[in-house]
Amino acid sequence: MRVTVKQLERLGACEEQLNLVAMHWGKSVEVTPETCAEAAALGLDVEWAAETLLTDTQYDEYWAKCHPIDEYWAKRTHILDEYDAKRRLLDDEYWANLWQLFAEIATGRHAQDTTDKE
Repeated sequence: MRVTVKQLERLGACEEQLNLVAMHWGKSVEVTPETCAEAAALGLDVEWAAETLLTDTQYDEYWAKCHPIDEYWAKRTHILDEYDAKRRLLDDEYWANLWQLFAEIATGRHAQDTTDKE
């Protein structure tokens, strides 16, 4: 399958994706495993490409074989949940330390202000 920038534009590809394709491959690109690996590295939207460029039969096959994607999302969700939990602990510690610093400074200045006034 050969894909052209004009074809992508006509199909409604966003400006950013059009620019990436044009800068990387010029006016057109042949779809191969290598160019698809390059597309992944460029961050091109594979879901949009599948929905828009594949025939209905090809898309059905693509979708049927995407089930490992469910495993990816489950793993990704788990990792993000762990990250969020660790980040919250770190954030809580950070803000608690800032409040402690504030208290030390405020208390120290308060004691100094009282001494200065006497």
